[in-house]
Amino acid sequence: MPYPLTVQEVMKALFAGPGSLAPETRLAIAKRATETSGGTLAGGEAPEALHAFIEKVTRESHRITDEDLAQLQAAGYTEDQVYEATVAAAFGAGLALFERGLRAVGEPQ
Repeated sequence: MPYPLTVQEVMKALFAGPGSLAPETRLAIAKRATETSGGTLAGGEAPEALHAFIEKVTRESHRITDEDLAQLQAAGYTEDQVYEATVAAAFGAGLALFERGLRAVGEPQ
């Protein structure tokens, strides 16, 4: 689906800009979150260690606890990487909602 220019600019910054996680990892995280929320996004597979966290960010972000973050750090992720994973997952979930909204109003995909 062709996204509006502003969405494309955010995607470029998020998936091609500098960060602690590799750009392809950030894209893979957003892809998994998008698919979890019923949308589509091209990309690779998110690391297995992040799957449960991505699911939680996508479906019940209000239930994320310090323990969730500590588990990711115990798996070797830094605070910056956890932050970037959270942003990528939240963006992916939001992108899926955006797509569903466009479908609801009959916008072409």
